[in-house]
Amino acid sequence: MEFSTATNGETTCTENGFRLHSSYNPSKEAERFCNTVDCSFHPRYVLVTEPALSYCVPFLKKKFSNAILCCIRFSKEFESTNSSWDKIFYAYGKSQKTNPLLEEEIFNFMGDEGISACLFLSWKPSENPFKELYEFSWEEIKKTVLKSRSVLATRTFFSKRWAKNALRFSMFCKNTALIKNGTSDIVVCASGLSLKSDIPFLKKYRKRFFLIAVSSSLSPLIFNGITPDLCISTDGGYWAKLHLVPLCNSKKIPLALPGEASCFASILENTEIIPIFYGDGCSEEILKASGYSGHSAFRNGSVSGTAAYFSLSITSGKIFYCGLDLSFSKGFSHTQPNELEKRNSIFDNRTHTSETRNFSSEINTVSINIYKNWFSSNDFFGRIFRLSDNFK
Repeated sequence: MEFSTATNGETTCTENGFRLHSSYNPSKEAERFCNTVDCSFHPRYVLVTEPALSYCVPFLKKKFSNAILCCIRFSKEFESTNSSWDKIFYAYGKSQKTNPLLEEEIFNFMGDEGISACLFLSWKPSENPFKELYEFSWEEIKKTVLKSRSVLATRTFFSKRWAKNALRFSMFCKNTALIKNGTSDIVVCASGLSLKSDIPFLKKYRKRFFLIAVSSSLSPLIFNGITPDLCISTDGGYWAKLHLVPLCNSKKIPLALPGEASCFASILENTEIIPIFYGDGCSEEILKASGYSGHSAFRNGSVSGTAAYFSLSITSGKIFYCGLDLSFSKGFSHTQPNELEKRNSIFDNRTHTSETRNFSSEINTVSINIYKNWFSSNDFFGRIFRLSDNFK
């Protein structure tokens, strides 16, 4: 990278013989760039790939005054101008093989609705000198947009069911509560197979932490004589509420639940419910109109993901995950007993065995990889830790 002074006195630069800014008037060049941008909507975000010395920032701010300005860096040589931007993403030091997290970082920051309201731009002079990083960045942007489209399609498809669940919540929920923030360490139990080896540890040190069970881990915990302080469920599907069957018999365990989640009416009537608000959706409007208040939470494709930020919001202590395997396993996908396995095993026979039924989950790694990448792309402020199988 070679820096020099342009005719108008501003700094300009070249990379491998390619000029990244005008040698006469870099600011004027940046102004022309912004003036040629044609946008048919009011963007919530503007993302520019490697804007070099960031001369375009004041002109973008003037043209899109309400937008959050973001950029993707191809080189560390321009970090001195990072303060001009609201958010910086880094493409250098990443690759699809070693660190495929740029897609997740963009998605986590903007969210599905934010990405659909984002204007993506490329600072043209950076495309040739950083060709490999340019192509990588736009491939990651493409993945992010496709993922956003998929999530929005899912939300549209399930919106009727979510609204119905919210109406049931408002009709049957009798007793709600909020959690007073504290300093306790929290253990969150997912239902991966490693949870089985964690049971002795959880029993031995049970009084030393606040225990949150995601819905699928509730049965194995209660089966082993461990009562969680809180259960959390977020799925709006019919089958997801089967994991909550143990609450029908154990009414002392509070349940954290968004309005869109599926739940038995008897549980809503007899269990202490902690409402969860994501900040969007018709189901949430129904709950607010019905007079409910609750905890703010982060919408995620898995209940474990929502539980992560929910846990961070209620304590200043550390959070430890048990049973969060993030990988496929042979045989059962979850620690037993599992309510769905109980129901499904009734139909097993000699020609359609348990192994045949469970095999598809062994080879279907797509969803697992989505969750793995999401957890890997977040540092959770250095407060969340994953305890692996047979940890000491």
